[in-house]
Amino acid sequence: MRRLSILCLFVLFIAFADAQTAYVAEFQMRTYAPGSSIASRVANGIEALRSDGSLVHITEWFSTAGGPLRFYEIVDLTKRQMVRTDPLTQSKTTRYLSQAEVALYVAAADGCKYASIAEANPDMMSTRLGNRVVLTFTHDHAAQWVAPELGCAVLESSVAWADGGHQERSVVKIASIEPGEEYFTVPDSFVERTAEQIDAIYRSKYGVR
Repeated sequence: MRRLSILCLFVLFIAFADAQTAYVAEFQMRTYAPGSSIASRVANGIEALRSDGSLVHITEWFSTAGGPLRFYEIVDLTKRQMVRTDPLTQSKTTRYLSQAEVALYVAAADGCKYASIAEANPDMMSTRLGNRVVLTFTHDHAAQWVAPELGCAVLESSVAWADGGHQERSVVKIASIEPGEEYFTVPDSFVERTAEQIDAIYRSKYGVR
């Protein structure tokens, strides 16, 4: 389903920030259909990074069928696990991380690697929310403005799709604080299920997956 593909793209284009720079950020994400200047979908969310490198994204997509749908993606390096949720089925799926995967999350993101190169070009420097930012690009050619003093947190990004649509993401508020455990905790109402079990529920309820 398109909503899930949008979520996956969003996750792929996030640059992980420096593990030594904890923060909590609020963001808005807007999706545009091909040729349209009016957002077809809008999401609000929270991105939080702990000083140990653990990261969480909580994204609320607005739905006409019962209010906002809240998705969690939690990478908890202390527990060495990733948890993703599906609000339509009230499911969560836990995957344990290898030591190599943990090392990747702890390492500085590509955005920080290339920030020093971008800083040599004034056209690739700006400010967002009072923070100095530099323009970098992901391997998928998504443009993103990262803040070196905030561990290269992505304060603004955009990605274009082959069909002509695009998605924009902007941080609207960010604070350099250690996020509490509540950000890394999925509500008790979510049931642990495998991806295959979630697919079966979708086929039973909606006929598609």
